[in-house]
Amino acid sequence: MKNRIKKKEEQFEESLVAQVREDFLERQKLRRALEAQWELNMNYLAGNQYCDINPLGELEESGDGYMWQSREVFNNITPIIESRIAKLSRVRPVMSVRAAGDENGDLKTAKLAGSILNSTYNRIELDKIINSATMWSEVCGTAFYKVMWDASAGKKLGATEDGDVFEGDVRVICCPPFEIFPDSLHAEDTASLRSIIHARAVDVGEIERKYGVSVAGEELDVYTLQRARAESGSFGGAFAKIKSAEKDKALVIERYERPSPQYPNGR
Repeated sequence: MKNRIKKKEEQFEESLVAQVREDFLERQKLRRALEAQWELNMNYLAGNQYCDINPLGELEESGDGYMWQSREVFNNITPIIESRIAKLSRVRPVMSVRAAGDENGDLKTAKLAGSILNSTYNRIELDKIINSATMWSEVCGTAFYKVMWDASAGKKLGATEDGDVFEGDVRVICCPPFEIFPDSLHAEDTASLRSIIHARAVDVGEIERKYGVSVAGEELDVYTLQRARAESGSFGGAFAKIKSAEKDKALVIERYERPSPQYPNGR
């Protein structure tokens, strides 16, 4: 009986994994043109102006230069982006807490909550996270914040047979647009989406530490999330395409779904 239940659980897990992976690959395929444009933007920012997107949707060096031709690089993109980021860095959203009413207790609670909020802002170094998101937003047109609860952060409270217990803490990370796959590319905001996939290349050592699973590493492109392959074409010298392949990585896919009649709390 136990073996039968265990087998059913394994079949369900395998089916769920296959479904999530198939969903991710479909979303990745639909977004390929956007990713190529983002990569092109990044190359222009790095000064690789002699590149373009070919009919296959891949970056390649543009123009067939002759030996007697001299091609110079005129990077007008980087100064503009750096100036915009510098201006935006001086403008920071101010988080505050508004009292629920005019009573003394409400005012004191709001003041205390505001102090906690400011303390958290400084502790997690939200300024650096906002700077990173601003950079991605300027280069690719969008960026995402992921707010999580980290159960392994904060002060250690004790230990159990399952391991150490910590008080936990809030954690905010900036997600580049390459990592976020919505169920619709035409949605205006996340509120109109039914589900979002967060996929990224993670070091196998980090996967084992966090999830307790040992997986084989491979060389993955951290942007396209595909196996790295030898670049074709004539990229080289000052016009080399940005290299984004890293070794000992594995693909981690997370899918978040909104609440529905079948799953009232989402999943």
